[in-house]
Amino acid sequence: NIHLLSELGFLAHQISSKIGLGSSTVARVIKEIQLDKENLKMGHPYQPSSTSRRRIVSSVTSRRIENAIQATHIIRVALSSPSRPKLDTQTVCSVFNSTSLKAVVKQEKPLLSGKHKQQGLSFALKHQTWTGDWTRVI
Repeated sequence: NIHLLSELGFLAHQISSKIGLGSSTVARVIKEIQLDKENLKMGHPYQPSSTSRRRIVSSVTSRRIENAIQATHIIRVALSSPSRPKLDTQTVCSVFNSTSLKAVVKQEKPLLSGKHKQQGLSFALKHQTWTGDWTRVI
């Protein structure tokens, strides 16, 4: 009854006098109904435009971002407007899959040891006066 009367445009105190419940109870029920309506996802899920798809792919391939969560955040900020639906991380993952980008775990690379650093420094000091071959290096 509360839902129906609320849809008809009655206020919380008018509904409470008709039904016999407290006005705070009626107001709470109306608020819960409105929150349920806002969270209800209806229709076809948002599909990013070709421009958004290119932006996502170029950001990943140029290594500005590393994963779908970062891509989602960047695209949300770049495309934020009240009229646009929110971009979901799953949507970004589907863009990755449609462009043959695969999710892989980065390989761990060993850090340079003290020996490696010393070898690099000694090479640089030994060859710092070279002139012939280095002039052709761009």
